[in-house]
Amino acid sequence: MNLISIRDLSIEDINNIVYGHIGWEDRAIPQVGILFLEPSTRTKYSFISAINLLGWRYIDFANETMSTKKGESIEDTLRMCLSYVDILVIRSSSKTLVYKAVEISKKEFSNEKIIINGGNGINEHPTQAILDYKIMLEHCPDPSMIKPKFFYKAPYRAVNSLQYLLEMVNGYNKNDVMTTEEINFIYVGRGYTGLIDNNILHKYPNAYIMHPLPRNEELSKELDGNERSIYFSQAENGPFVRASLMRYLMNN
Repeated sequence: MNLISIRDLSIEDINNIVYGHIGWEDRAIPQVGILFLEPSTRTKYSFISAINLLGWRYIDFANETMSTKKGESIEDTLRMCLSYVDILVIRSSSKTLVYKAVEISKKEFSNEKIIINGGNGINEHPTQAILDYKIMLEHCPDPSMIKPKFFYKAPYRAVNSLQYLLEMVNGYNKNDVMTTEEINFIYVGRGYTGLIDNNILHKYPNAYIMHPLPRNEELSKELDGNERSIYFSQAENGPFVRASLMRYLMNN
């Protein structure tokens, strides 16, 4: 099973990952490749932390030291990376590179490899959506009652995946009109041209503040100590959710 779009997973799959109720099969220690062609702190290092939590091994395919610098095609680089690992996590500014990896895996490897999308251009960021959903459930255990408002500059891959997930969970529609009292999550995205601060938070008395990070000027640091600010906890969930995800994909 690959994870390219959040819609590759069913609600049952997502719940198994989020709640961690998954089986474990005896197998050789899996090896995970980390191929990040864009800068990353939380996604990359939470994947590495997740691999360590599982007791697995990883290879960090550092872009600056690979033969793409010598003119090797990205297709050949993908072939080599896939030949060394069981799982390949890819982050790229390209929307299509993860699909190319799936294609190569299916055509050229008898033991098909697992591809995980760590962010493909402006398209999707499915693992971010899963850990965002998990922290939403921690503060709103009834999925049908999750009512977010998004402040972001479109297109935004983390928001895309989370909105797709919420469509599956509770029929979320970004065009639905909600009162400020109904909204229970404010999701802020990097690049939003306004400022989310205490003045904004006061307008949404029942809302928690989320941000996938890193933040720039759109999220005030005055919110850091507020009990309704959950963006650092959101990031801290990363290793555990991604560990559960990888284990689930290996078993299915």
